[in-house]
Amino acid sequence: MMYDLDECGNLKCCGKAMTYHFGREQDDSEHSQPSYSYEDKWTCGICNSVTPSRRYSDWFGSGDLHEEVADYLKQSAERDGMPLRIFFDGYMACLVYSEDVVVFGYDGNEYAHAFHFTNEEPNRQPFISQVLGLDKLTLVDEEE
Repeated sequence: MMYDLDECGNLKCCGKAMTYHFGREQDDSEHSQPSYSYEDKWTCGICNSVTPSRRYSDWFGSGDLHEEVADYLKQSAERDGMPLRIFFDGYMACLVYSEDVVVFGYDGNEYAHAFHFTNEEPNRQPFISQVLGLDKLTLVDEEE
């Protein structure tokens, strides 16, 4: 699995749970909740790889984008297969498939979003050469 998590929700690497590092100091009081930030990261004690954390929290709740991506991949694997690429921007993920693009996550400002884009008009889509302005180019014969 691309995003393997242990029973506690910790990201795994090299078959073991990775270590979580908070980017800012945490309140150690008994009833405090973790305060996640863009500076948080996961590190692997075996291969020393570092992965940005996708855990988030605010006044309205918390979540983990790595868990959300893993759940989505598990639920959609039979129907969609694995994505060609997965892009991240903060707490948002973009999964690119051959015919679809799925975007979801937390915007960092109280709201979660989800979008599914598909090519509903394949015969009306411009050729890539037109998009790049290459339709004005001509081939030159090397013998001339």
